[in-house]
Amino acid sequence: MQKLIYCKFLDHEGSPRGRNYTYLSDTEVQVGDFVEVEVAREASSDPEPKRKKVVVTKTDLKPENIHGYETFKDKIKKIKGLWKDEVITDEANTDQMD
Repeated sequence: MQKLIYCKFLDHEGSPRGRNYTYLSDTEVQVGDFVEVEVAREASSDPEPKRKKVVVTKTDLKPENIHGYETFKDKIKKIKGLWKDEVITDEANTDQMD
């Protein structure tokens, strides 16, 4: 079941800043969880939308408690899921045992 949640984007220091943005979630999330959302491409030459890490600030929202919900309910985007940090391995620096 889809739930309405509030999320905030993170500043360059990783702290939540700005206003809450409304998203839909099929994933079970809690306040404080980091989730992945897609945002607009920075340039038309970008092959895919950018992914951003946002933090959940409120869950289980009721539509009647969201100011202006009726005007933008058809434009609400869905989160992609819980944020997964990418693990980058540098094979060139891996020590090999003989």
